[in-house]
Amino acid sequence: MTISINKILPKIEFIHKNIFLILFFIVFISGLSAQAKTDSLYYHDKNNVDTIPHIEVLSKYKNNTVFLRWAPTDASSWYENTREGYIIYRFELDAKELPIMESKDSFIVKPWAMDRFETYLDSVNENILIAAQCLYGEWEENTDFTGKNEELVNRYGYALFAADIDWKTALSLGLAFEDKNTESDKLYFYRIVPKKKETRLKPGYTSLHAKASPEPYPLILNALEAENVVTIQWSRDAHQEYFSAYYIQRSSDGNIYQSLNKKPFVGGMSREFPSDIFSYSDSVDNYIPYYYRLVGITPFGELSPPSKPVKAMGRDKTPPMIPKGISVDCDGIAKEVRISWEPVSSPDLANYAIYRSGKSNGEYQIVSDPLLNKNILEFKDGNIDINKFYYYKISTIDTAGNYNMSLPFIAAFRDTISPDSPTGLAGSIDSLGKVTLTWNKNNENDVAGYHVYMSNSPFHKFVKITPKTLSDNFWTDTITLKTFTENIYYKITAIDFHGHFSEFSETLNLKKPDVIPPFPPSIKKYSYDDKSNMIILEWSPSKSSDIDHHELYKKYGSKWKRIMDFDENNHIIKDKDVSAGKNYRYKILAVDDDGLYSNGKAFAVVKTVDKRLPETPEILSCKYEGENKILLEWKPVNDKKHQNYIIYRSADNSPFTVLARTKDTFYSDDDILPRKKYAYKIKQAWKDGKKSKISKETMVK
Repeated sequence: MTISINKILPKIEFIHKNIFLILFFIVFISGLSAQAKTDSLYYHDKNNVDTIPHIEVLSKYKNNTVFLRWAPTDASSWYENTREGYIIYRFELDAKELPIMESKDSFIVKPWAMDRFETYLDSVNENILIAAQCLYGEWEENTDFTGKNEELVNRYGYALFAADIDWKTALSLGLAFEDKNTESDKLYFYRIVPKKKETRLKPGYTSLHAKASPEPYPLILNALEAENVVTIQWSRDAHQEYFSAYYIQRSSDGNIYQSLNKKPFVGGMSREFPSDIFSYSDSVDNYIPYYYRLVGITPFGELSPPSKPVKAMGRDKTPPMIPKGISVDCDGIAKEVRISWEPVSSPDLANYAIYRSGKSNGEYQIVSDPLLNKNILEFKDGNIDINKFYYYKISTIDTAGNYNMSLPFIAAFRDTISPDSPTGLAGSIDSLGKVTLTWNKNNENDVAGYHVYMSNSPFHKFVKITPKTLSDNFWTDTITLKTFTENIYYKITAIDFHGHFSEFSETLNLKKPDVIPPFPPSIKKYSYDDKSNMIILEWSPSKSSDIDHHELYKKYGSKWKRIMDFDENNHIIKDKDVSAGKNYRYKILAVDDDGLYSNGKAFAVVKTVDKRLPETPEILSCKYEGENKILLEWKPVNDKKHQNYIIYRSADNSPFTVLARTKDTFYSDDDILPRKKYAYKIKQAWKDGKKSKISKETMVK
C-alpha cells in the first residue's frame, strides 16, 4: 500500500514545511529524564541532553487505566524498531518503591499492519494517514545518503507529532499502550525495551501512583489590543511540558465558544528567531469585545479543560492627520505670537494642543491649557521674550486618545543689530594637547551664544570648530601636537537669537608644547688620514627650524660618550684620538630648543687602516742533516700581531711553492730526493692576514 504524503499534508495547516519547527517542539525529547513526571514527549531540558539513543516514556492514570506513551530519541532508532515493536514489562512496587518480582507481567506492542491502515483511507482522521505514510509509504527514489536521511528525519518528526495530538494514531504507530489490568492506589513500574535484539536503543522507564490527578489547563498571559487585531499570548516554557498543540476559542457573550483554528495550533519557532511566548492574532472589528480562552492537547491526545477567559477587543490606533496651512505671525508691539492653521478633516478629531520649546530639538511644553476644541483654528501666545527664538508644534488628538505631532516651526521677531565682538580671549595648551579657551560674556540680552574658529596660521582662513552655538564663555578643544607647526591661532564670534554674527574677536596665538623630536642630521662622508692619524667626518645639520645645537658621540666599548657640542656651521669634524687598525663608531644627534633629541641619528663606522707590513724573516742557516733531511733556521720576529711563518721551496730551479707553515724558528725538511738542488724562502704572516715580503733565496749547503 502506498499513501502519498504529498496528498495528505496540504490538508494540515499546522504542519510547517520546515521540519525544524516541528522537531524543536516535538522531536527533541532527549533531555527529558527517564523518571520525569512531565506530560509531554517533546519537553526538552537544555541543561541535560543525553546523546545516547534511548526511549522516553510518559505515563498517566485515569479511569482505572494506565496510559503509556513513549518514543525513541532519534529517527534511525525509531525506524529500525517499527517492524518488531516493543516489550513492556510491568511490576508492582512495595511501600519502599521496590519491584515485587512475583507481580511481573509483560506485553508486546507493535505498529499496525498495512492492511489495518487501509481501512482508514477514507477516514477524516488525517493523523492516522500520516502514520501510515511514515511507516509504509514509498521512499523517494534517486536520492543520495543525505536525502534519504532527511526523509527519515521528516517521517520521524511527522509520526511523533501525529502521535502527540491523537491517541489512536499513537496506538497505530506502536508508541502507546493502555493497561487496564490495574488497581487503584497501587504503585507501578514500567520498563519498555525494543523487541529487536540487535539494537543500540536503550530501554525507557516510568513509575506512577495509580490515582487520579488534576488535569492541567492553559493560562493566557496577555491579550494585546491593536487596530482590528487582538493578539493572545501565553508562555511557551510553562506550557510545553504539558501540551503539544492548542485550540484558540472565542465567544461574544462569554458562554458559547467557537474554535478559531480548525487544525491544532503549534506555534512554530526557528533557531534564528527564538521566542518564549506563543502568540495568536485574531482579526476583529474595533470596539466589539470578545472573550478568548485556550484548550490544550496533551501528548495522550486529550483535550485539557479550558483556560480562564480574557476579554479584549480591537481598538483605534490610527492618529488623526496634522494640520496644513500653519501660519505664524510675530507681533513685537503686542509681544505675542499668533498661530493659525487649516481645519483637519478627521471624523474622530477631538482637540488641538500647542507645544513650545526654546530649541528645535529641545523639550516641548504644552502652552494651550486646557486643550483647544476641534473648532478652534487659532492660538495666541503672549508669555514670551521678543529677544528670543521660539519653536512650536501643533498636536491633533482623536476621541481614542491617539495623537499626531507636527514638525517644529519657528517664531522669531525682527532684529537687524549684530552683537559686539567678544573680548578677553585667553587660553592655554597642556602637554596632552588639550586647549582651554575663555573670554568675557557679552552684555547684550539677545546673545544666544558663541562660535570658536581656528587656524594654523594668522594669514590662513579660520575654520569654525564648534558644532553648535556655545551658551557658555569657555571652550575646550583637543589638538594633535605631532605637527611641525609650533603655534595655533583662535578667534571667536558672538551670535544673537536672530542669527546675527558679531565681528571676530582679536586673534589669540598659542604656542604648542613641543613633542615632536627634531629631524635627524646626516653624515655625508667620512675618511681616515693615515699620515695625520685622524678621522674626518663631513655632515649636514638637521632640517628642523627649532634646532639649538648638535652633539657628537663616540663609542668606547659598549658605551657611547659625548665628546663635543657644535652648531650647524661646523660641517667638518676631526678626531685625532685614534689608532691605526681599529674600528670607531660615531653618531650625531640634533637637540631642539625644547630639549628634544632627534629619534634618528647620523651614524658612521670608520676603520683606521694599518698600512704597515710584517717584518721579513732572515734565514740564518740551511744545511743537510744526513743524506735525506735538510734543516732550515731563521731569526725570530718579536711582533704581537705575529701568526706564523710560511716556508717556500724550489727544486732544481722550479717555481717556489708553499712547503709548510710553522710557529717555530726552524723547519726540518725530510721530503727530499737525491741529486736534487733545493732552495728556500720565508714569509711572516700576521693574525689580520697580512704577509711580509718574501726573504732572500737560500740554497742548501
